Amino acid sequence: MLSERRYSETGNEFQNPEEFLSYIEGLSRDGNCYEILHLFKSYGRALKAMSAKAWPFSACRRLEHLASPLIQFGDRIFRDDEAFKEYLENIIADYESAPLNLKNFYSERESILKKLKERPALSDVISRLEMFGVQESENAVIAVNGINYPAADDIVIQGGIIKFGRYPRGEQGTEEPIEWLVLEVSGNEALLISRYCLGYSKYHHEWADIMTWENCDLRRWLNNDFLRVAFSREEFERIKVSKLRNDNNPQYGTPGGNCTEDRVFCLSFGEAEQYFQNNEERKCEAYTGEGLCSWWLRLPGIDQANASNVETNGMLNKIGLAISYGGYAVGPHYESS
Repeated sequence: MLSERRYSETGNEFQNPEEFLSYIEGLSRDGNCYEILHLFKSYGRALKAMSAKAWPFSACRRLEHLASPLIQFGDRIFRDDEAFKEYLENIIADYESAPLNLKNFYSERESILKKLKERPALSDVISRLEMFGVQESENAVIAVNGINYPAADDIVIQGGIIKFGRYPRGEQGTEEPIEWLVLEVSGNEALLISRYCLGYSKYHHEWADIMTWENCDLRRWLNNDFLRVAFSREEFERIKVSKLRNDNNPQYGTPGGNCTEDRVFCLSFGEAEQYFQNNEERKCEAYTGEGLCSWWLRLPGIDQANASNVETNGMLNKIGLAISYGGYAVGPHYESS
């Protein structure tokens, strides 16, 4: 609620414009584009009205100045036109020999790309994408390890979302496509993470003072029951067996155990840092629609009776939780070839 002298948002209450300006300048220094854009879209109008009554317009203008260069494109936010232009140019360069992928990419995002084309710096690169979008294409197949598959509806690019496999959802257990965030692409291989936490599971069914990823129930569930439920035989064949290092806890030195070979796995602590820039990006919603949830990592915690996790606020928890603790969501990850 706005009053004449204070403005409250994001859990903070600002007594004056100087406090608010200090807050948004901090967001800018930290590179928190998501929060800046959220503030501007959700509260820019209210802040403008507040400025007209009591605050000077400097607070409103500064927020607008920070937010206006930002571009939201799906789940990603780019700092300015040049960063987004580079992103599109890389997509064209990577997939120019696969025009069907570029056609799908443009078609699925046509409305937002047409709007962004109004920005002079983006006009040329988006025009090039449009040329692929209007191309006629015959039904095509993709060969993977000698097996032919219909061409994917989704382009596999880093930061993109693809649908692969199906998993029961809701009280009726209706199977729906699983959405995956593409963390990394290398040649014909991609490392994916489920966009939503798909289930609830203990790391291990009982307390044990010595437990590693190699021997835990969670690993067995992911690579057995989950695989059988979520994927067809052909889809299963596309999931690569990955050789994983299971590092020691970087803060407490707790041994991570032997290397493993898995088709589906939880991220390590280092991977959770590498592929997500901040806590906001690490936040994950439950597949059931019950709000934000935590998810396990395959790193041990303060000791081997605990396993590290990502909290609901996206923070990495090196101390971890007891391996027999229930209710924490599982976020499967796999590398697909």
